[in-house]
Amino acid sequence: MKKERKASSHEKVLGILSMFSESRHSVTVDELIKEMNLSKASVYRYVKSLIDGGYVANAVDGSIILGPRIIELDRLIRKSDPLLKLAVPKLRALGQTTKGVLLLCGLRGDQVICLHEERTDDRVVTSYERGRPMPLLRGATSKVILAYLPPYQQRSLMLNYGAQIAEVGLGTNWREFRDNLRAIRSAGYAIGRGELDKGVVGFAVPVLLNEIAVASISVVQLRSEFKDEKLEADVRELNDIAQLIARGLVSASTKSGDAATIGSARRISSTLQLT
Repeated sequence: MKKERKASSHEKVLGILSMFSESRHSVTVDELIKEMNLSKASVYRYVKSLIDGGYVANAVDGSIILGPRIIELDRLIRKSDPLLKLAVPKLRALGQTTKGVLLLCGLRGDQVICLHEERTDDRVVTSYERGRPMPLLRGATSKVILAYLPPYQQRSLMLNYGAQIAEVGLGTNWREFRDNLRAIRSAGYAIGRGELDKGVVGFAVPVLLNEIAVASISVVQLRSEFKDEKLEADVRELNDIAQLIARGLVSASTKSGDAATIGSARRISSTLQLT
């Protein structure tokens, strides 16, 4: 029988950070001891190293929360991420003529994460905000990325999450699912009407590198003000921006001497798990 490999100290420290989530903003020492199966001495040692680095901090109630170093790292991401550096100015320019919420989202492992939002209409309420993970099967922003996953990953999703796929109307079997995703690819965009947030319509296009969507650009507008007759022109404008961003990413990676940098930084995991 193969002996299970023990996690290294570094993995255990990272394991503490991975316990924080959208639904869990703090942890206690007792929770870490129980859930990570560690001794009290080990937990205190690992937590101390994280506190010393600023990655976590002690809250007034005695629990452990994320620390100021996380804020510093987020700022550095905003300043250094090639995708953000290219896309944010273009979204801001688009916002001068487009009313709604403009979103830049990317696939991170098995979730779609909002990377940037540009608000030009405060009446539009969306679930998306920077850093918030969103479901891969709901909403135009996610579906347009899903449509450009490699076929074997799409098939894996169908095998493992057929009920959820059927629930959102993407098909009751592999053939229907595949054809629906092909239809999105053929159209060059995805559209959602109140799938995640009531009273709004969102449409999204992919940012493509080597036929894989490394990100999506979306516009979310009030349903009462959305104009179907303008959709074709609006999608064309979004696609033009997406292509400019993609060309910029290729150019940036070429200048850096590492053409694989951009793609590897956003590589889609081989195993997708939906929550």
